[in-house]
Amino acid sequence: MLVSSCLSQRNLRADMLDGCPDLCATNDEEEGLVGPPRRYIMQIVDDDGIDALTMRRLGRDLGVDPMMIYRHFSNKVAVLDGLMEVMWRDVTVPAAAQTTPSWREHLVAVMHTLRRALLRHPRAISIVGTRPATGPELFALMERLLTSLAEAGMPVNSQAADQLNALVNYTVGHVLAEAGEPVGGEADQMSHQTVLPASFPHLAAVFNSGWRYDADRQYDDALRAMVYGWSEATREADGALTEGKSTNAEGGATASQAVLDGRD
Repeated sequence: MLVSSCLSQRNLRADMLDGCPDLCATNDEEEGLVGPPRRYIMQIVDDDGIDALTMRRLGRDLGVDPMMIYRHFSNKVAVLDGLMEVMWRDVTVPAAAQTTPSWREHLVAVMHTLRRALLRHPRAISIVGTRPATGPELFALMERLLTSLAEAGMPVNSQAADQLNALVNYTVGHVLAEAGEPVGGEADQMSHQTVLPASFPHLAAVFNSGWRYDADRQYDDALRAMVYGWSEATREADGALTEGKSTNAEGGATASQAVLDGRD
């Protein structure tokens, strides 16, 4: 499918308008974004990887002088930040009523939605994992997340912010591990060492127990452990911190008294 609106920018070649890829769920120009549509640029990354994304490549594909691209993006970093905005914008936050009355189950559903959105662009996931987490699209996404979770009954406070930060980081890391491109290319399968019970008894026992890699199951298991165990874990951590402060205070008081008494 082709749409003529996808490249309807003032500075792009007119004869490109009827032949651009159908990449736009939204029109960048209508959103006030001037220049090559972010979704068109995202397609280059999806097809050929981040290294293929250059100003020269953009100019060639769009049929314009590469220097024209610099009128809209100061450098490649600005292009990458624009792509990250596209990825955040693509995350659809489900309404609380569409999942479950439990805010924890709703939080699980929201994180699965985020994972699915990231998996649509596996070659771009390193952008999300390494670029600064800022910008209007991310702020808008976080506001949608918090609104949805508050409607489901989740307390919106500093602990919620810490939990969301941990869950988003976990999700990004998990997607990077399961779908990201390995640095240096794929491993040589022939170089993989066989797990021999004599050399790796515990590891061999794990495999013999029937364990198999299952990205969906393992993501969900760990996600639920983080969601449901968060409150208990933070309470234990707060208790340990309070106990540690109390012990330090008592130790300091004892040391001070020893000095006053003339003791070593």
